[in-house]
Amino acid sequence: KELTLPGSVTTMGKVAFGGCSELTKLTVSEGATTIGAQAFISCPKLTEVILPDSLITIDKRAFDSCESLCKIEIPKNVTTIGEYAFYSCSSAVSVTIPRSVTYIGSGAFRRLSEDAVFYVAKGSYAESAIKRLYSYEYKYIDTVNDLTAVSGNRKAELTWDIVPGAECYAVYMKTASGNTVLVDSIVTTNKYTVTGLANGTTVGFVIKAYVDKQWGGWSSTVWVTPQAIAEA
Repeated sequence: KELTLPGSVTTMGKVAFGGCSELTKLTVSEGATTIGAQAFISCPKLTEVILPDSLITIDKRAFDSCESLCKIEIPKNVTTIGEYAFYSCSSAVSVTIPRSVTYIGSGAFRRLSEDAVFYVAKGSYAESAIKRLYSYEYKYIDTVNDLTAVSGNRKAELTWDIVPGAECYAVYMKTASGNTVLVDSIVTTNKYTVTGLANGTTVGFVIKAYVDKQWGGWSSTVWVTPQAIAEA
């Protein structure tokens, strides 16, 4: 069963929907600010949760033991995630926490999937909290990850992971002497081909993502050496 809460519901009270054994999808409309303590505790079939940008607080044990929930996306204006808020969401493999979060209670993300990956803003409170409290893998939501390059004849083909919320990307080229040159600052996909390169000359590439009206951090550098295609 699916549940959509209207914007007129600004606060979900304690154990409001706890133990709803047949609930599979939850959508909370814009206007809600607080998900109360244990509001959706022990909803074992809940697989998808869509939360609004108006949300500020996710109280303690709000989604405790929602063991089928596989993706957790905290909205961009949330500041507080209470104790054990997502405890024992054992299927969760992806957790996104924005820079706005300034408090994560103890046990909030304990007992997720062993393969869980956290996406946090570089230098944010969430980054330091996750590193301090857990051993999960983490990546930066405002920084390009997994940049790869394939060389060709006078060209390099770049690909990278999509950054959630990115409006565009900027591609930079680095030379062996250390110079960094902007190639294109309005790239709207996660693929880009740089042409006009000199065969046999090694060059590097780095990417930045434009997220929430600011440029994120540098990606790692990939180096390629374009080569002419050998004739058969």
